[in-house]
Amino acid sequence: MNHIEILNQIYLSLPVTAQQEALDFLLFLQQRYASDFKPSDHKPQSAATILKETGFIGSLDAEPEYSSHYKQTLKEILEKKYGYR
Repeated sequence: MNHIEILNQIYLSLPVTAQQEALDFLLFLQQRYASDFKPSDHKPQSAATILKETGFIGSLDAEPEYSSHYKQTLKEILEKKYGYR
């Protein structure tokens, strides 16, 4: 039995009000995913293109505590590179 047959069998076994709910739900899902990925429209992009389009700036490798003292570390790096400002 394929998916369509299973869905049909379940649908027909439901009361009329539940059938309407099931139909409403399927229409909702159709609308929700209508604007999502469409295989025929998809053209592969390079990683660089995707990063550029999303506005990705960069990443770095740092110690886990870096997020709590990054401003001080950045200040020290900039002072070392450009002198005191």
